[in-house]
Amino acid sequence: MAYDELARLVASSEDAEHGKGSSPEHIKAAEETLGVRFPSEYVHFLGDFGWLAIGAAEIFGLGEDAPPYLDVVGMTLAERRDQQPSLPNNLVPVMNDGGGNLYCLDCASPGGSIVLWGHVGEMREVCVSFSRWLMGVVEVDSIAG
Repeated sequence: MAYDELARLVASSEDAEHGKGSSPEHIKAAEETLGVRFPSEYVHFLGDFGWLAIGAAEIFGLGEDAPPYLDVVGMTLAERRDQQPSLPNNLVPVMNDGGGNLYCLDCASPGGSIVLWGHVGEMREVCVSFSRWLMGVVEVDSIAG
């Protein structure tokens, strides 16, 4: 139910820019490239919206129309390859906080919780699901905007 509420909120937001969505084949190819299985809520988000920009928040995703800096595959591979300490393989970044820290899906957790990966390698869970986390981001940016 949380995803349905999130989808309605994003679709009705005047401040939201998002993609056209991504195909199941493109989503599966992304999972294979990254060696993870995305949580179902993120799969729905990718299929419906692809990526999202709302206020200052930019959510990584997929799609032919996704800007390169919001491409979840490219961003994940770059963080795994180029950063020290490197991003663990079970984490998939979905948003940069602007200070070098990443909000990430923990694809090893049962529900796909969101963790904050600090640029010095510390990690802490911030929300139990992608939809609940993004709902908070969208609501905060809607109020601030």
